[in-house]
Amino acid sequence: MPPVPDPLPAEIERAAGAFVAAGLLRVARCNRPNSRDVAGGIPPLRAAGCEVRGRTPDGRAPLERFESQAGLRRWTRGMVIGERQAVELVCRADP
Repeated sequence: MPPVPDPLPAEIERAAGAFVAAGLLRVARCNRPNSRDVAGGIPPLRAAGCEVRGRTPDGRAPLERFESQAGLRRWTRGMVIGERQAVELVCRADP
């Protein structure tokens, strides 16, 4: 089996939220998502009981809104999404 690329290709990052919300994945880390690719996936993730954390200057925190000095078109902060415990483990391993 070939190794999983890091970072994941953009096509896989876009599908990761759907896989997590459907229960096919416990957790996913998206390194450089665009706001337009992930904004619509956050409500279904939250409805499924998943946690959504975004990268901040202090580490990772619950993602409450998209903010960028350069405008939303340029928002590309990393995210970790999934089951609460799995998200916590990933965030501790990769702050």
